[in-house]
Amino acid sequence: NQAKGKLTRIDIAMDDYDGDVLLFDNLRNDIIRGNIISKWRDSTEIIKRTTEEGEIIGHTINVGSGASRIYMRIYNKGLEQNINKKWIRLELEIKKEYAEKMQTLVTTEEIGPLVSKILNNYIRVVEKDGNKNKSRYKTKEYWLNIVKTIEKQKLTTRAEEKTIQDTKDWISKQV
Repeated sequence: NQAKGKLTRIDIAMDDYDGDVLLFDNLRNDIIRGNIISKWRDSTEIIKRTTEEGEIIGHTINVGSGASRIYMRIYNKGLEQNINKKWIRLELEIKKEYAEKMQTLVTTEEIGPLVSKILNNYIRVVEKDGNKNKSRYKTKEYWLNIVKTIEKQKLTTRAEEKTIQDTKDWISKQV
């Protein structure tokens, strides 16, 4: 007898212990300059400082909304852990039905390439070249080093087809 449960959230992290792949400053600058094509509409930068010396003890960029079903966070984990090392972490926070879809996908696919395809579906860092068709912009080399793929993976699920009974139930309830 299996227990019935529902997965509501999955957090997936990529760690760069040397800061030479997840180029935090490059990504920050590209976000500021609008050099991204993304399904997410906004970003938030958070800098945490000590009150006495004004020393930076935390630096985070959130892309997307924490209230949405998926969003990205990139931050300096070395600062957070108070270690003198450039340790950069990129996290995807996946919630609700997207988390359930992710649970299904990780049972059949390798996690690294899967996360790369999901990232590639939601955000791309580009070189603007004046072309009116943004999809033709060249992807920046450092971003290609992160995602390592041109494939994309959606986490959306298709809506179930409505039956005649569903329509009757809706009319009964609404009218």
